[in-house]
Amino acid sequence: MINKTSSERQKSSTLSWATSWAFALIVAGAYASIPRQSLATPVQTQSTPVVSTVTPTPVEATPPSCVKLQLAQLEKQQVQRSTPQGDSRPGGDVLAQNPPQNPPKDRGAPAPGQRTGGATRGRCPSASKPLTALVPIISASSDKSQHPVLASTPTGSVLGLTVVSHPTFWFYVPYSITSERPVEFILKDDRDNIIYQTLLSESATAPGVVGFKLPNTVKPLEVNKRYNWFLTIACTPPSSISSDQQEPVKIFVSGWVERVTLDPSLQRELDKATPQQQALLYAKGGIWYEAVTNLAELRRQKPNDVTLKAEWAKLLRSINLEAIASEPITSMLTPKK
Repeated sequence: MINKTSSERQKSSTLSWATSWAFALIVAGAYASIPRQSLATPVQTQSTPVVSTVTPTPVEATPPSCVKLQLAQLEKQQVQRSTPQGDSRPGGDVLAQNPPQNPPKDRGAPAPGQRTGGATRGRCPSASKPLTALVPIISASSDKSQHPVLASTPTGSVLGLTVVSHPTFWFYVPYSITSERPVEFILKDDRDNIIYQTLLSESATAPGVVGFKLPNTVKPLEVNKRYNWFLTIACTPPSSISSDQQEPVKIFVSGWVERVTLDPSLQRELDKATPQQQALLYAKGGIWYEAVTNLAELRRQKPNDVTLKAEWAKLLRSINLEAIASEPITSMLTPKK
């Protein structure tokens, strides 16, 4: 009885050992089928021991959970290596390879200009006050909260905003405008293409502030687009140009205008306001060209009105041109025919 039990135990031990060995071979075979990172080292063929005394119980050839995990990790690494680098968010690769077709326009681009007259060559006759464009220069102390465009415009830009398609430009001219001293106005787009160019009408009036309205025949200014304007005065008469001179000596001023949409709340206030109040509302909203035009037109109608004089001086003082406030508003210029 004791011998029989010992024999059965020996057979059971042998069977257990053989089963474990067979299972190890299956696992080894599954692991051997996993692709290696390097192919430089060949796979060694292992010899399979022969077990003749025991027939093991059939085992399904399915990799255990640890092998499944290794396979999944290896597959993920291969996919990551074959994927182009880019945004890790859904659709990120498309975003990285195909940027937006219409990126937001940079409204922080500089708008350089020259508010007071400078000569292209030589000098023009001396004057107590220079040729001056009545337009703001954006400075660090400017109230940029009036309009978002002004808030994003760099310091030093000679820029004013308008809400109309054909604004009026204002200048202080220290000379009488005659045939011997022609004046020219030029308007360019933001790519330096000339949109409009004309000689302005002659006037024998005394020095003072003059206005020029962009004619309705000119293509309307586009909203959210900047335009560069120039006003030049030829100080040397054409008849006085020598043979070695190709152009007359000129002084000029330049700046920028940008058309923006009128805020609905400001529009409602304007609808209820008087012309004088409208000028103040435009100034408060950062719409310079309409502010100065409204007030200048009122001053032309009532040149001796004390209240209008005070408002005019306050408006010009806000852009550091108080020296021009005492000058008369003489005329409106028109294109020369």
